[in-house]
Amino acid sequence: MMKYSYRLFVFALVFSPLAFGTVEPWSLAVMETVSFLALALFFYRDRGGRRAVYEMPGIIPLFLFIAYIAFQLLPLPSGVIRVVSPGTYALSAASALADGPVGWLCISINPKATAMEFFRLTSYAACYILAVQLLADRALLKRTITVIAAFASFLAFLGIMQHILPNGRLFWIRELRQGGHPFGPYVNPDHYAGLMEMLFPLVLCLFLFYRPGDTYGSFRERLFGALENRMTNVHILLGLSAVVIATSIFLTFSRGGIASLCISTAAFGGMLMMKDKVKKSGKVIAVVFILILLSVGWFGWNPVFQRFGNVKEEVDMAAMRPVMWSDSLNIIGDFPLFGTGFGSFVHIYPKYRTISAPGILEHAHNDYLELFAESGIIGAALLAWFLVEVLLKSFRSFSGRKELYSIYLFAGTAAGLTAILSHGFVDFNLQVGANGLYFFFLLGLAVSAAHTRMREGLGETSLKKSERPSLGLLRRGSVLITALCIVFNIGLLLGEGAFASVSDLAFLPGPSKQDLAKIRDMSHRAALLDPLEASYYRGAADAEWRLGDVRAALADYRRAVRLDPARGEYVQMLGLLMTNTGQRCTTDTLLRAGIGLDGSNPEEYRRYASWLLAAGKKEEGEAMLKRAMLLQPANAGEYITLMVLYGLGNEEIGKAMPDLAMPRLLFAEYLSATGNDSMADEQYKGALDCASREKTVAPQFYYRIYRYYDGRRMLDDAVMVMNRAEEMMPEDAGIHLTAGDAYEKAGITYRAEEEYRKALIIDPNNDTARKKVEALRK
Repeated sequence: MMKYSYRLFVFALVFSPLAFGTVEPWSLAVMETVSFLALALFFYRDRGGRRAVYEMPGIIPLFLFIAYIAFQLLPLPSGVIRVVSPGTYALSAASALADGPVGWLCISINPKATAMEFFRLTSYAACYILAVQLLADRALLKRTITVIAAFASFLAFLGIMQHILPNGRLFWIRELRQGGHPFGPYVNPDHYAGLMEMLFPLVLCLFLFYRPGDTYGSFRERLFGALENRMTNVHILLGLSAVVIATSIFLTFSRGGIASLCISTAAFGGMLMMKDKVKKSGKVIAVVFILILLSVGWFGWNPVFQRFGNVKEEVDMAAMRPVMWSDSLNIIGDFPLFGTGFGSFVHIYPKYRTISAPGILEHAHNDYLELFAESGIIGAALLAWFLVEVLLKSFRSFSGRKELYSIYLFAGTAAGLTAILSHGFVDFNLQVGANGLYFFFLLGLAVSAAHTRMREGLGETSLKKSERPSLGLLRRGSVLITALCIVFNIGLLLGEGAFASVSDLAFLPGPSKQDLAKIRDMSHRAALLDPLEASYYRGAADAEWRLGDVRAALADYRRAVRLDPARGEYVQMLGLLMTNTGQRCTTDTLLRAGIGLDGSNPEEYRRYASWLLAAGKKEEGEAMLKRAMLLQPANAGEYITLMVLYGLGNEEIGKAMPDLAMPRLLFAEYLSATGNDSMADEQYKGALDCASREKTVAPQFYYRIYRYYDGRRMLDDAVMVMNRAEEMMPEDAGIHLTAGDAYEKAGITYRAEEEYRKALIIDPNNDTARKKVEALRK
């Protein structure tokens, strides 16, 4: 049994990164199931007591941590939740409880997400236990490190080849479904860097361990002596592997990864300096680092320098991180003790989001803030207790070790942990399936490196043997968690499959009654397989609503809201459905609650505005649509159409226009198309004034206004528009070309020639500008 347990253990370590980082349900299911099966087989192979099971540092806080995650899923009376987690109760009171009393609530605001995290984190605990137990065998310890080193080198080589010969796909095969910048098997290069920064020190420690011994004599004698040593080839191969791995990290251009690599290398050297026997290794590390720098230089340092130089200037996640961290602190302030529930950050963040950028932000880009937000002080304290106990006990044992292999391996493991913990301040590597698994593997490896004896005749390890009665509990627990994991993940995957078979039907312009009935039935089937997924109940409710079964739709929407009370869309849809029951006050409350849950989503404002306008509350509806346009200026045309459909006049629509360039331009175009030229002219000029106050406006914005004035032969205004455009974008050749066209039509030919020449200076290959200049000279 132990043989199969070990093979499954290694399979999980190799499979997880290859499965695209293990971030999808299918790969998580495989990783978790394999980890639990390996654990169950390990404890059952010990049923006869043929081999000792050793005590594991930190096992008590680790078990308490896992139990705490399960506690977040435990239904408690709403009165208890109100006391222990006021934030959770307040959230439910604004959504689920607004529709009526709820007897029982969970601490987690999203039980499905927390259940998934329970199995993921428990599988990590299984990996830690297996690493401590299996790698107490010195032969298995060496074999595992060799496999991991070879695997890391293979991944790094593939990553570099993909960098040289990219085709926008993972491993040149798999299409990216949601965008990204693939590097190796990872969609996100930062997460590839996170994995490799943990493994690089392990390869480096093997490189140092297998260094040939010193030889004496002349340079020629020392050279031939080194070449004749059978370990020289291994030493050189490991050195090349270390260089390749580190180079691949630099080529990801991950600022956090590169910085963490440097920090971990310094930590590695610092750990070795503590041991007199290996102090000379610092020179070898310096040589390796020089080779790394030369290797990166072969690909070019400019992209790396540009990546670090653009931290403040570029509009990307680096610029948004401080805002996200501030938002996350607000979450922690409202859920300080128990958190919002593991895995629920993506669900709670919209309520606190102050970033106006499009897209869904799933993580805090700071592992520590996300941990506090989801687990509260209690969960963070339990995990910290576990980490401190593991590292302190391992370090104390390491301090007395004499074997070179153990010294190098512990230093490498500690450096890998330092790297990922440092990177955690600016990213979310520990939320990635494979990277989280390797973090716990390194923790178990630290214990083994510090305690496993490498010499024969001294016993396997200095760890104490575990009490026999506890083995029965571990054995039964491992079997139970394996069974639960299999049932949960099968239900999750089958539920996804059932719902996916009808999800496209819901977006048809006019689904038939047969299609709606199919959506309803398959959504209910998916909910039966995966009863914690709120979207399945929402799908069934939508179909029932269209079929006219309001009572059934209400029941399913209530289930959806109670499973995901932070989802503003579900809360608002429940509110709109309540209108059919005559409970207009409840409708208004739930529609407002939906905005409070997702205030950065313009759809929430549009939905509420539609209801207000239908109820004859024009001013309130206009105010909601104005806020929607502030959030989504490019879609202002849809909101203008909505106001027209509800009978608002041009003056009323004009009052709803925010002081933004694009909404005013779209309104001006609508006015022009409907023949209201005087008001259109006012809005066009208002759009120009707004554009001068905005940071970025596309050239097409000015072209559209120019075409309006040019089409009406209002040439002075056309020239004025292009002058404003030149003030905003003086380096745009197309703007100067169009300005020249405006001057030429106005009869100011010398200015037209000036503009065409400016366009040529900016773009010497612009044939249109050249022809314009030549035509004016004739």
